[in-house]
Amino acid sequence: MRVAGWVVVLSSALLWSGCQAAPRPLVAGTDACEYCRMTISDVRFGGEIQLATGRIHTFDAIECLASYYLDATRSDVKGVWVSDFTTRTLVPVDSATFVSGGLNSPMGRSLVAFGTPGDAQTNLRGGRLLRWPDVLELMRVRGLEPGATSADTAAGHGSTR
Repeated sequence: MRVAGWVVVLSSALLWSGCQAAPRPLVAGTDACEYCRMTISDVRFGGEIQLATGRIHTFDAIECLASYYLDATRSDVKGVWVSDFTTRTLVPVDSATFVSGGLNSPMGRSLVAFGTPGDAQTNLRGGRLLRWPDVLELMRVRGLEPGATSADTAAGHGSTR
């Protein structure tokens, strides 16, 4: 009887450990990128994906997050967030505005996210405004190839806000 009680406790602990609340703050120096395995050193560029199982995967760059997302089975993905470059808080990818080409990012694609279009416009610095589908198309077409920019996607694939 006593063993059965411990089995229930351990089972419950394992169940809860896989079901984390998302999004959760990224931790620089502790979290590692699920895609490239680099330790996250600057949370302003990162993001998270929560799977249907509740498990959270962290990423050091939008490029890695988008690449992982493109490889994932969509039904397995419960939520996707990116770090707002200005506030360092995680925002849903569908409400974020992305800038490509204006600021350097860890993987060299120069992709950053902002929680508001106004912040993105203020930080444009010669880059281009993108939405999440544009980021996915950029990564689908060019992947993590060094030096590629949003201008490299075919005409008509990208949109601006």
